[in-house]
Amino acid sequence: MRTIYCLFITLFIIADNFAGDGQRIWIYFKDKGKVEFQNYQTIVSSHLSGQSVQRRLKLGRSPLYDFSDLPLEKTYLQQLKQLGFIIYRQSRWFNAVSGWIDDKTVTKLNALSFVLKIEKVRKYSYSADYEPSGPDQWSLGKRIQSEYGPSENQDKMIGIPQAHSMGFHGEGIRIALFDSGFLLSHESLQHVKVIASWDFIQGDSVVANGQGDAPSQQNHGTEVLAVIAGYDPMQLIGPAYAAEYLLAKTELITSETHLEEDNWVAAAEWADSLGADIISTSLGYSTFDSGQVDYTYADMDGNTTIITRAADLAVSKGIAVFAAAGNEGLHSWHYITAPADGDSVIAVGGVQSNGSPWATSSYGPTVDGRIKPDLSAQGQSVYSVMPTSLNGYNYFSGTSMACPLAAGAAAIILSADSTLTPMQLREVMISTASQAQSPDNKMGYGLINLEKCLVQILDGQVLQLTNFTANAGAGKNELSWTAVSAIDIKNWIIGRQRGQAEFQIIGQLAVPAGQSYPAVFNFTDLDIAGGELYRYRLQVELVLGTIYTMDTLVVQSAIPAQVALYQNFPNPFNTTTQILFSLPKAQKVSLRIYDRTGRQVKALIENTALTTSYYHCFWDGTGSDGSAVASGVYFIVLTTDLDQRVIKGVFLK
Repeated sequence: MRTIYCLFITLFIIADNFAGDGQRIWIYFKDKGKVEFQNYQTIVSSHLSGQSVQRRLKLGRSPLYDFSDLPLEKTYLQQLKQLGFIIYRQSRWFNAVSGWIDDKTVTKLNALSFVLKIEKVRKYSYSADYEPSGPDQWSLGKRIQSEYGPSENQDKMIGIPQAHSMGFHGEGIRIALFDSGFLLSHESLQHVKVIASWDFIQGDSVVANGQGDAPSQQNHGTEVLAVIAGYDPMQLIGPAYAAEYLLAKTELITSETHLEEDNWVAAAEWADSLGADIISTSLGYSTFDSGQVDYTYADMDGNTTIITRAADLAVSKGIAVFAAAGNEGLHSWHYITAPADGDSVIAVGGVQSNGSPWATSSYGPTVDGRIKPDLSAQGQSVYSVMPTSLNGYNYFSGTSMACPLAAGAAAIILSADSTLTPMQLREVMISTASQAQSPDNKMGYGLINLEKCLVQILDGQVLQLTNFTANAGAGKNELSWTAVSAIDIKNWIIGRQRGQAEFQIIGQLAVPAGQSYPAVFNFTDLDIAGGELYRYRLQVELVLGTIYTMDTLVVQSAIPAQVALYQNFPNPFNTTTQILFSLPKAQKVSLRIYDRTGRQVKALIENTALTTSYYHCFWDGTGSDGSAVASGVYFIVLTTDLDQRVIKGVFLK
């Protein structure tokens, strides 16, 4: 069953027939004729745009083109036509054609020397029972105070306003949407930059309702487009309203009309040729016409369905593919459907409007045990346009509403760093999501966190700290730092370590909304004892609650009063740890590392004369021969003329 993932859609199966006894089939070829490898570029460049080539360049692969990019052998097509085969779709990627033939001629097709195999095209249709979901009680209780209007919740949940404040809105990114049709006359869609559009049902460039379309044909696609690209301040702002769009009309909603998976393949190849960076699709395949073999959960392995294989091929060519996980959570199917099972496809699950799991959203894992969905966004009560109106809005529910939110977030990330490949993009998004450390098969790696994504990929470009200093005064330590930030900061968090104790938070500085940068911040610690050594830690808390440690420093408030060896930091450690000790007078010092058997592992300082001061040494977890030591507990021993001090450090590989 092919599903457009909104809750108001009902599916039913129709019979598979053509002209009484005909059938619609895929014919796969054994080769593409005699083509020399050195001619690939000349042949392929005729149907790939410059933007498509540039997108492939960032994959770092050579050559840029492969067998799947070559056109089909024309003589094979001519022979098929001579036998009465009516060609509907041609697929370079699969070296195949789809079309119609009568039952008696199928045997003749199989006998052709260039035919590899023949398969039926999967077909189905649905009737649409249109019913917007309306806002839930949690949404009704919220006060909307920002320019995002009622769309604030779905955007804020994944950090879109913070990304917009940094100047990223999907600029320069090309997004292909595959759906039922698109009407651009709504006030929130007037600005959308459409690069190209194509109706894969009727074979023209008109993706709004055309002759023979049901009145609601364009509705679902229009709603999806508005979620990702809408712009009407105080009503609706989509994550990627500044992106470029390729609009593919691939889904029929009239009853008793065939819908074929070959439309999706054709749309994917079209999007590739036009330089799409992202494909967002709300399709899902599981059950098909009576008389055909349905897909089962065993087929959700990422390698079986043609739509999944096409989606993975798109990723291999540099296109990030986002697919709705489905709304099967409460139904007998229960699991995600193709192409969300693809190992390279980012399957998007839906959550409730308060961010908690939503029982309706389809579950993973894939049959081979992979976590699905990959990521989650709001799927319940998502705000979008009423496509039957020029200025109306309403709430809709389904993972097909969550999918464009995730794809829009990806466009923002790519607009910040266009060098990311699809798999690098996936890694950034899942490694920073809310359940990155404990993924499950309901929300995957969790809710997208654009704040973390952008901080990770831009690093010092987003937030820089300079001139972190501390001055020791009479009974106080004065801290000062200068920050430059392209992202909203909620708080500065100041932590302090006294002696060998753990860091304790001793204060927070709230940052005013709209703070301009560069800015100087100050904090005074009045709880100071004379003659003590203090280590200060400066952390930043972003608007979504993400906390990053920016820097640490040590304040020497007085001449050391005694020999002391302070706890190494960090501890445990897996790269390098800092060891601090103090000397009240000049003397010879040794600083050695021992394992639990008492064997000396390394001497950091050996019988060296040092003057009165605090000293910092670093151990990188290697022995005297330079090789890494085993994980475990090690004794750090400070030996002076009259004293010996010992602490324990833990090294973890």
